[in-house]
Amino acid sequence: MSAALAGNTGGDRAACGQLEMLVIRIADGDHGAFEELYARTARRLFGLATRVAQRPELAEEIVQDVYVGRLLGFLAASISGVGIGKVI
Repeated sequence: MSAALAGNTGGDRAACGQLEMLVIRIADGDHGAFEELYARTARRLFGLATRVAQRPELAEEIVQDVYVGRLLGFLAASISGVGIGKVI
């Protein structure tokens, strides 16, 4: 996860590191980690998507694409040995 996603303060960097650890746990098959990642990020991501898309129904699709598409892409890449930077 980029520092830009979380912000630039030290506390935000620590939170970003925690999110990265959740993604690693998800890659290891920890289903609870996905629930935690979603709980920590969905509201903020939906707010951003709503501001960009200007339509809540489209924002919902964007959020779903981020969680399903990007996360599954990361997991597939981690299995094949491609770094996270190439997926996100």
